[in-house]
Amino acid sequence: MVYIFSACRARSRLREIMTKNVLTILEGDSIETAARRMKDHDISALPVLNGEGKVLGMVTSDGISRLFGACR
Repeated sequence: MVYIFSACRARSRLREIMTKNVLTILEGDSIETAARRMKDHDISALPVLNGEGKVLGMVTSDGISRLFGACR
């Protein structure tokens, strides 16, 4: 199985598997908005953009879960 994966990996490029229509969120949006967008679209991460469209980072469902867990 490792050999098959290695052979596929050697020929594959990220552009072949990447998401092209990426959902994003703005840095000023609420955590609730991010969580709802991820739930509605069944995704686990969103790039966070500034007002100029530059990627500042990522927010993940795991990160949001940890945040809410710490607030208990």
